Amino acid sequence: MAKITRNHQLLGRVHSDEIGSLWECSVNLQPGYQIGLSMIVEENWKVVDPDVIFAAAVEYLEFASRFEKKCRNRIAADLLPLYNRSWASESEYGQLPRKAFSELVTPKSITLYHDGSATWLYDCGSMFGGHAITICIGANHSFVGKAGLFG
Repeated sequence: MAKITRNHQLLGRVHSDEIGSLWECSVNLQPGYQIGLSMIVEENWKVVDPDVIFAAAVEYLEFASRFEKKCRNRIAADLLPLYNRSWASESEYGQLPRKAFSELVTPKSITLYHDGSATWLYDCGSMFGGHAITICIGANHSFVGKAGLFG
């Protein structure tokens, strides 16, 4: 299957499969945080010009760069007790205070859906035995449920 590539002023090189059902690129969320960005094309976006999808992605990234610290704080609130209780003895980091835990959690990717909701994926090194962390953000830019382990 051939890939489609578009160049976007802010997103850079954006790639898709030949039917345009998934657009992907690599962007700077904040200085030092290069992440993957995926835009899932379903429902409302199926017949939309890719430039409309890209504009929504740029708008979301502006929000995401401001919201990212809140995500790490939420991840710490949701998962630090679990880490210190059940995983710290197996981790190279041992018991961690909140600040150190938050600093070890780094954004890796965001998957943006047509309704404005998104799933964020974080890397946390070996803290959880190699699992990643996910957190869901609703279309209203609020948390949906708690952060969880993935993989």
